[in-house]
Amino acid sequence: MAAVAVHNAVLGEGRPVLPYAETGRSGGTPLVLVHGYLDSWWTFEPVLRRMPPGLHAYAPTQRGHGDAGKPPDGYLPEDFAADLIAFMDGLGLERAVLAGGSSGGCRPASSRAAGRTAWRASSCSASRPPSPTSHAPPNCGTR
Repeated sequence: MAAVAVHNAVLGEGRPVLPYAETGRSGGTPLVLVHGYLDSWWTFEPVLRRMPPGLHAYAPTQRGHGDAGKPPDGYLPEDFAADLIAFMDGLGLERAVLAGGSSGGCRPASSRAAGRTAWRASSCSASRPPSPTSHAPPNCGTR
């Protein structure tokens, strides 16, 4: 089983601190796992422990969830997407595979803010497809 390390991502002034779990070899394909509503990085713990050796996985806890910072406002899809971008920037990830379940798969993919940064996602996968009214980036679900 792979070792899982837990860190805190300091996203910058005005942004919450996000705890995140990380596993995998340095230089592996970056994979960012995004949890759903009322969840945390812990939802991915069983997967993180069985991560294939070619991946380097990160599972942040989103603002307002688990042990993440809980600002009084900033809970629009654009805010979650901006946090995800700041998280990737802080780790030096130019591109990553994004995967999530429930609202974690749909929120970043359907956000107009995420659509502006579709170039950051080498591919995107959701366990539930976005609604017909979503604004998913054109490459979501494809490689």
